[in-house]
Amino acid sequence: MKMFKTLIRAAICLAVTMSGVAQAGPPTPGNTSITFSASPAVLSGDSAADVCITTTTTSEAGQPAIDEGKVVIYLATDGTVLDAGLNPIGGAPVPAASAVYWMPLNDPGLNPSSGVTALDVDLDALGFVDGTVGGFKAHYVTGGGSTKVAQHWSPAVDLEAIVSCAPGLHLGAALATGNGSPAPGYEGCWTFRITLQNCTGNDLYGVKVQGGTNGWAPMTVFGQSTGSVSVRENKKNQVLTWMVDIANGATETLNVTVCGKVKPSTPDGTILFLSGAWSAVYDDDGDPLTPTVKTDYTGRVSVTVTTPPLE
Repeated sequence: MKMFKTLIRAAICLAVTMSGVAQAGPPTPGNTSITFSASPAVLSGDSAADVCITTTTTSEAGQPAIDEGKVVIYLATDGTVLDAGLNPIGGAPVPAASAVYWMPLNDPGLNPSSGVTALDVDLDALGFVDGTVGGFKAHYVTGGGSTKVAQHWSPAVDLEAIVSCAPGLHLGAALATGNGSPAPGYEGCWTFRITLQNCTGNDLYGVKVQGGTNGWAPMTVFGQSTGSVSVRENKKNQVLTWMVDIANGATETLNVTVCGKVKPSTPDGTILFLSGAWSAVYDDDGDPLTPTVKTDYTGRVSVTVTTPPLE
């Protein structure tokens, strides 16, 4: 009888333990977006911040589970700065697709407040000069606990730096949302934002902004602050033409949402672009007899296929 009672107690204890494990469950997936206060960013030439990088994390786990985690901002570098063991720990900024080493800028990270973090960044101190393009992405690090949000990455976005005295029409990507580290077979949607800033000294009319989506995740919706957009199918992707008038000193934006599925056979570490390279053509002097001016191409928004999924 004594042995029987002992077995009953053991069974109850095991049931409670298993129940506790079941209640904890796996971490809840989340998504983190990354946004620049300006794109391109204007270099101050001193130790002042040149851009504010804002992240917003969402998850069905809700608050305060999201705020228990931390967000670390990373910069794409060429990996030329090495430690004593000859391991890369930094280097010159490069576009996201060319990254040799992703350097953390604020490790161990910032706790979100209502899902949001903000980091002021001095680009001059990171080696940016006029025309430098560097890739940035955000890493959400789980805060632990029974209702934790799973760690994950934002998409990577390229940011160009310009000098404050550089006149012209400036085009860049300023926001990316969605899963930045999708697993093979993942299906979802992503949004990127194209910004247009007029620093020519003149109001511009009939600016033609053009760019593509990608060959694997077609566009589902777009929305612009002003102007009109037409869409042309080009083999596996769409080409968007945004016609817009823009006053001197003003900034206009175009948001593009794409949805698609990562092929199940996609190798780990594959970079998939969400956006194509964008450019703008404009008349800088109002004279139809003089040649138009074309901007440089923007960087591209991208995600990196990750196997197995981050937990």
